[in-house]
Amino acid sequence: MKKITKLGMAAAVLFCVVGLGSHTQAVMAAEETTIENGISIGNVNVGGMTENQAISAVEEYVDGLMDTTFTLRGETGSIQMTAEDMGVTADADTAVQEALAVGHAGSLINRYKTCRISKEKLVLDMHLSVNKQATAEKIYESADDLAVGAVDNGLKRVNGKFEFVKGKEGVEVDVVNSVYAINDFLAQGWDGSNNEIDLVTKTVERAGMRKNSQKLRI
Repeated sequence: MKKITKLGMAAAVLFCVVGLGSHTQAVMAAEETTIENGISIGNVNVGGMTENQAISAVEEYVDGLMDTTFTLRGETGSIQMTAEDMGVTADADTAVQEALAVGHAGSLINRYKTCRISKEKLVLDMHLSVNKQATAEKIYESADDLAVGAVDNGLKRVNGKFEFVKGKEGVEVDVVNSVYAINDFLAQGWDGSNNEIDLVTKTVERAGMRKNSQKLRI
């Protein structure tokens, strides 16, 4: 009975040692895996970097963007917001995993084709995005300055008669859709060369008297 117990304990110890060794090898392999040369995440060249090095490089780059000023254009003017105002961030983990997969994932033929491309240059998405709530609040603060007010239908007196005066539609900033437009602008491969973004607007209907009340007498 004691011999069986000792054998069981020895087997358990051996299993733990083998398991620990396998885990250690896996961790070491992950640390030693590097991104193929010629690959960039946005404007960051991550070729030859390990996972941790690439994540740090992307995060450092995004930190350096915080003072970047964007011009947001409305109907009657524009406002300026920095990347920090909008809470711009990058999904560095996802971007780096995509970079690591190049040349290391998929079939042998696809890996060969990808490696040939990466030797020239392959630019991957940095997955930039904004803090939607913070950005919406900033736009809302200036929304009135970027709008054109609607002019209601009305009446004016001409030669003793009231005549119908057609109003004009107004235009105002669509805050929610503007936030998504800004987010899409950054997400779709913004490279830092163009910092002007058109805000989304919507029509404000005029109100007032109907056209069939065109003339009134007193």
